[in-house]
Amino acid sequence: MTNKGAPDSKRSREMLSSSDLEESVAFTNEDREMLRNISKQLKKLDILDELKRDVSDLKRSVNFTNATVEELKTEQIALKDEAKLLKQTVTTLSSDNQKLKTALLDLQSRSMRDNLLFMGIQEQASETYKMSEALVRSFLKERLKIPGEEVEAIPMERAHRLGRRSASGKSRPIVVKFPSSKHVERLLSLSKILKGTPYYISRQYPGEVVAKRRALIPIMNSFKQKGEKVRLVVDKLYVNDVLYRSQPPAGIKTKSRDDGAAPRNNVDGVFSNAKKLKKNGK
Repeated sequence: MTNKGAPDSKRSREMLSSSDLEESVAFTNEDREMLRNISKQLKKLDILDELKRDVSDLKRSVNFTNATVEELKTEQIALKDEAKLLKQTVTTLSSDNQKLKTALLDLQSRSMRDNLLFMGIQEQASETYKMSEALVRSFLKERLKIPGEEVEAIPMERAHRLGRRSASGKSRPIVVKFPSSKHVERLLSLSKILKGTPYYISRQYPGEVVAKRRALIPIMNSFKQKGEKVRLVVDKLYVNDVLYRSQPPAGIKTKSRDDGAAPRNNVDGVFSNAKKLKKNGK
């Protein structure tokens, strides 16, 4: 039997099938057995070719996956940088916003610097601004004992009730704006004689400042009872001339106000404990 070179493709191998050769050439049994063995080997080669193609496809898939992962990593780094930038921007905006709030609060406090609140003055039906001013002047004469001529000489830029009328009929405070702090300081000094009465005079502050003062009042009273030197200046507490920065001690409760007034005690904003001490027999 003539030897032939081994084909290098599946199609060529299929051309050497034993059935085709047996039809054209007479083979001995030994030749047929040899052809069958060759055919089996060729089939194995076909399987190897398929495996090579599968491996090649798998490599291409792995390479694509690796490229995708690298692309995702690049995008992730870009997103992290963007998130960092956004965080920095938010921090800056938050800081700027806080500065604006502080500036606005300071501006509001300055605009109220020469305002006084008069508490306890009976409210009249259909009370007008002129009526409110007249009630305050009468209050200064009757309660602070200021001579009538001096009271009439005190300039008042405006006077009106503060807030909405209460359904319970409770009199609202009267807020008065004076043209200078000279009159404010004098009236606050004279208001000491109102202690123990239902009347009192207080500076007007923005709501945020009132809330801070409200939280500081019990702390200030606690230090006063210990004999410490305390001062409450707007919304800052000074103990022995040092700014107090700590949090309120546990168990200390604050009192609530919604009229924009400093916590009561005429001049320094301290709630008087006189009634409590008297009630407890101290």
